[in-house]
Amino acid sequence: MSKLVKLFCPFNTPVPVQPVLDLLTRQFPGDAFDKTIDIEGELVLLEDAPLFIKDTIHHNERIPLITNGNERLMVELSGFALKKPFGYAGENVWYILIEMSDEVQPAASYLSFMEELIALWRPYWAVMNDSNTEGYAALQLQPVGFEIAAKLGLPRLKPPAKYRGPFIPSGMAWINYWSKTTVEQMRVNYNTLKEQVFSVKQTADAGLLFQLTENVLSIENREDLQLLISMFDAYPDVGGRLIQ
Repeated sequence: MSKLVKLFCPFNTPVPVQPVLDLLTRQFPGDAFDKTIDIEGELVLLEDAPLFIKDTIHHNERIPLITNGNERLMVELSGFALKKPFGYAGENVWYILIEMSDEVQPAASYLSFMEELIALWRPYWAVMNDSNTEGYAALQLQPVGFEIAAKLGLPRLKPPAKYRGPFIPSGMAWINYWSKTTVEQMRVNYNTLKEQVFSVKQTADAGLLFQLTENVLSIENREDLQLLISMFDAYPDVGGRLIQ
């Protein structure tokens, strides 16, 4: 099992590789992170990796930006260049994935770690789930396999290419971040959200960072599952289900 953090960021935003490396080094002090990475057989310095990816990598090809090189205690930051026409709502976006083994934990809480990542990347939106729950979330977007999620009562979500903007989240998770644009476009009310979830706070950029349950959300926990379903019901924009 592992924790997955997904951030969807504007494509023209500078990629803060070194600040993120500093953050990961501080949050995971027992791990040494690589200073270079191998991209298609070419050794690339970390600070040059984002430009290299933008220029050479095709749609949806995962390229590790930062890794500690330890599969057992893995912490990896990967970048995807999602480009037109396969991008997000017809736009180019950065899809940033951080995968952390459950055998490692950030020095701060997961929520605080998420908040620091958001401050560096300034995404449209972001989520954190465990790998099991994220597997069900992926099924909600798939034409084949959705029936497994449907049996649990989870709704079918539309492909992100059909969304009305990259600010629309493609899912709901244990920890969620919605930018100011997302909050405004989805007409999210802070006080209403506060009553629905375990915790919520406004971030420095006027976005909302909220945690559905106190402990890691589990699909196997009936109360957690019902809360997740109710949140999808409350926010039909998520997954592009609300047509405007």
